[in-house]
Amino acid sequence: MAPDGVVEWLLAGDPSVEYQTRSRLLREPPEALRPLRARIATEGWGARFLAARDPATGMWGGGLYSPKWISTHYTLLDLIALGIDPQAPGFQESAAILVDGLWPDAAGMAARRRPVDTCIAGMLVTIGVYAALGSRALPGGRAADATLREIVDHLLDVRLADGGWNCQSWMGDSHSSLHTTVSVAEAMRDWAAGEDTYRAADARATGPGVWEFLWRHRMSRSERTGEVIDPRMERMPFPSRWYYDTLRGLVYLASVGAPWDDRMADAVAGLVSRRDADGRWPLNAGYSNKTHFSMERVGSPSRWNTLRALLVLDAYGGYA
Repeated sequence: MAPDGVVEWLLAGDPSVEYQTRSRLLREPPEALRPLRARIATEGWGARFLAARDPATGMWGGGLYSPKWISTHYTLLDLIALGIDPQAPGFQESAAILVDGLWPDAAGMAARRRPVDTCIAGMLVTIGVYAALGSRALPGGRAADATLREIVDHLLDVRLADGGWNCQSWMGDSHSSLHTTVSVAEAMRDWAAGEDTYRAADARATGPGVWEFLWRHRMSRSERTGEVIDPRMERMPFPSRWYYDTLRGLVYLASVGAPWDDRMADAVAGLVSRRDADGRWPLNAGYSNKTHFSMERVGSPSRWNTLRALLVLDAYGGYA
């Protein structure tokens, strides 16, 4: 699927890109990749992210969720995108601090005027599962596994009839949001594949409804008008932050083994059309606000987007 030299170009990048290419695209066995994965914490981008952590507080950017995008929440997501070993120094500790701080206990939940944002809840599950927190005690004394189960219960409870989720559903919105849905869908995927089997079957069963929701929107289009909902959904930013974009949606579908549906055709064709003459994809845009540093330059060929596009074409390229 990749032209000569593209895979070699990916393998010559940051250790995180090499690791993700070998593990996800080339499907090399995990045990053979352990030394490479360990390098993510000590070299390149991973080392730079870890160096920005405050060892006194266990946080990044001085906060749990803000400032964007240098807070603990988004830095942990960046490290997950890199494929960091969860045993890397400070990672599990910071994940426990985050889950404890962003998901209130029973008293805190009762005192809130609105539920925890559904996108945030989904991303907390992804972070908690990745960190393999198990039954360790969170800083406030709660057990991590019990807390993550509470979040999973909540996410399953607030799912909408159209198959997805919306952060504004508590205010009466009944149509799901692509932004919210992709974050929670990834969380359901991760929970179903994790070590805790609590409601894993329920989490897995949300998949087909999510797929249908994405397909009905032809991956980025309004069901009412047929127009692209937001031009940013077509620009392939990375990291994705909390936003949905077409490539993120396609990568999700490929990651769960969703079947081909003809309503994906325009999105996959659009992805193919963005490939340059050397078989690579650019980084077209990012999201404003603070960052620790830029992994790649907007307008230049992107190893992250090229890898993600190849994962999609590996799954669906025969239909393009």
